Amino acid sequence: MIALKDDLELLDVQKSKNLELTSGRIKLNRNKDLIIASYYRPPNKTDEDYLNITYSELTRLKSKKRNTVHIIGGDFNLPDMDLSSMTFIKPITTHKE
Repeated sequence: MIALKDDLELLDVQKSKNLELTSGRIKLNRNKDLIIASYYRPPNKTDEDYLNITYSELTRLKSKKRNTVHIIGGDFNLPDMDLSSMTFIKPITTHKE
């Protein structure tokens, strides 16, 4: 879900067919845009395929507007992360191209 103040308009809203990812463009002053996205990774989706799809979708989103600021927020469900030290307790799966 993406919520905005009344005086902002979310344009080009897109929903991924493969993930819980919604994105849109906010027109800022001086002809600048901001891409904002909301992402949710279910806790049971830890397989390599799902992580590769996530990587591909986020890369696609970034490639459409390379010189635009992107903000991606949401629930990434990283249970193996120690938030006090910002480190992973055990290695996470890495993306393969």
